[in-house]
Amino acid sequence: MSEQLSMDFVLEGKKQHALFIIGDLLSNYFFYDRKSDEDLTANEMEQLIEGGYLTPQELIKAFTLKIPEVMEQNFNVPARKDTTTC
Repeated sequence: MSEQLSMDFVLEGKKQHALFIIGDLLSNYFFYDRKSDEDLTANEMEQLIEGGYLTPQELIKAFTLKIPEVMEQNFNVPARKDTTTC
């Protein structure tokens, strides 16, 4: 296997792992980070979700808009302007 193919294989594995750990990020967002947050507690987050005040669609839209901005600020990549496709 060439060096490039080997690197591509490794990076594809890392990519899959990065996508897999999104569950950890969401657990932190919804619960663990709320434990010490006085502005939005875990109980308040639960009320927002269970009461229908915070929907999956709203979260997807917010993340879709914010992710390119954060990536541009923290990595050497331009923000993707087209946020209509996921």
